[in-house]
Amino acid sequence: MATLNGMISFPGKLGDLVFYNRGKTKVVRQQVTSYQLSKNSKKSGRDFGAASRTAAYIRAAFSPLVK
Repeated sequence: MATLNGMISFPGKLGDLVFYNRGKTKVVRQQVTSYQLSKNSKKSGRDFGAASRTAAYIRAAFSPLVK
């Protein structure tokens, strides 16, 4: 993110640059580009989701026993 020190300023996009105001400072940044997750990242996400669902079932089963 860079500050904009020019006479002409405007909010919006110009190509892959995004101009906006942050408080009283005018700033410019490059537009975010998308990327593809690797096969291992996708597998880790699926594994984490499955473990999270299983943990939710376990917590629900023991919730009457816990005050």
